[in-house]
Amino acid sequence: MQTFKVHRPIQLAIAIALGAAIVPGSVTLAQARPPSPTPMPLPSLIAPEVNAQPQLPHSETMPTDHVAPLENTLWYLTSYTNDAGDTIAVQTFDQDASIRFSDGQVSGNATCNRFFGTYSLEVDALTIQPGGSTLMACPEEFMAQEQVFMGALEQVEGYGIAADTLQLYDAEGNVLLTFDRAVSPALTGTLWQLIAYNNGREAVVSTLTDSTITATFDGNGRLSGFAGCNNYGASYTVTADAINIGPGMRTRKFCAQPDGVMAQETAYLQALEMADVFTIEGSTLILSTDDGATVARFNAAEAAGETSTDS
Repeated sequence: MQTFKVHRPIQLAIAIALGAAIVPGSVTLAQARPPSPTPMPLPSLIAPEVNAQPQLPHSETMPTDHVAPLENTLWYLTSYTNDAGDTIAVQTFDQDASIRFSDGQVSGNATCNRFFGTYSLEVDALTIQPGGSTLMACPEEFMAQEQVFMGALEQVEGYGIAADTLQLYDAEGNVLLTFDRAVSPALTGTLWQLIAYNNGREAVVSTLTDSTITATFDGNGRLSGFAGCNNYGASYTVTADAINIGPGMRTRKFCAQPDGVMAQETAYLQALEMADVFTIEGSTLILSTDDGATVARFNAAEAAGETSTDS
């Protein structure tokens, strides 16, 4: 069972009545003890203060070596509490629902749409003020989950962390949302699957249904993958979080289905050359320009082995 390090207002009422009296007798302590060839040293006797208050460990002073910090950590939603008080396992649509706290700014994915806002963190309280979100439409069950998620954020008054699990509470201490800390894969050695890309017309769009686009960055400056119809390759360089991807080459197969797959392939390969910065948030790789415009967004599919596609 995990023990949560809870950060919320706690009222303590402690009444302690201690008393001790030492009455000297006619027999000394040494005389009252059984004879022993090697006398043991007597412990020092200290009379406790009558009104002394015990020093209880405060949550902020408890060891935190194995506790993930609330801030600057990406948290993935695993369950939420519905209006009936039931704990519901989260459903994943395009990417995992998540939240991140950093320098007073909160952001994440609410299930279908990305959201942003602000938060206030004090010693014993956490409050969240959602600001806005994107407006993408999703299937009804995912939109319903998103509404519960966003509504719960407005009710948050406190939080608790146990190891790599975060729980957000309401004012009565009821669990609203439960998250697990995201463990990010490395850029190299991971098979990345495209979920959205810049189509060259100032819009980031999802990949076509029934199409798959992948990318693998090896440790020798080579990018390779499947672009939806053809295999492709390109060179790349990385310095810290900066990335530069060179012009790509691809095989010359033509695909008629799904409709628009060839245009998608061309737009994706052109978008890669626009990338200036890469960011990994949990299992999501984001390529963007220097001014923050999204170039492409991938989810980690698996540790990269041989990418098997027909050319």
